[in-house]
Amino acid sequence: MKLIRWFWLALSCFFIATMQAQQPIFSDLNLLDWLAGDWKNVSAKTTSFEVWTRASDRTFEGESYFLKNGEKVVTEYLRIELFGSEIFYTSRVSHNKYPVSFKLIKSEGKTFTFENVDHDFPQRIIYQLKDDGSLHARIEGHQNGKERGVDFFFVRSGENFKSQLPNLK
Repeated sequence: MKLIRWFWLALSCFFIATMQAQQPIFSDLNLLDWLAGDWKNVSAKTTSFEVWTRASDRTFEGESYFLKNGEKVVTEYLRIELFGSEIFYTSRVSHNKYPVSFKLIKSEGKTFTFENVDHDFPQRIIYQLKDDGSLHARIEGHQNGKERGVDFFFVRSGENFKSQLPNLK
């Protein structure tokens, strides 16, 4: 019986080590420094904003909002945090009882993909800094049995617009 227990323990440790070795580690939060600042999205229906600040060496804080009768209406509180060797994007919205976190699963150049396959919608959040300095944000996943995606196109805004421009090497 002890031999069987040891066998399962050793097998479990092997699988955990193998899974960790196969998963890339995205632990450089500095790769997202370009996100800090004020962003504005103008669509046919509304104008919305996202504001991001670098709260610490391990955290970005943000909020998404729109203006209604000149008043700021926050729709979402956001965080991007480094936990150990993993980065998570967390969103807190009024229609969810608890914040929802998405793990950074892919980073290619200035494109970052966060995923939570257990969330109803979206399952993926993608942030991409375009060559012209604009931000393309996309939420996507399955909803009601169908693949769905929503795109948001932001440009820099705010009083400190010029100081927010990224260094596009």
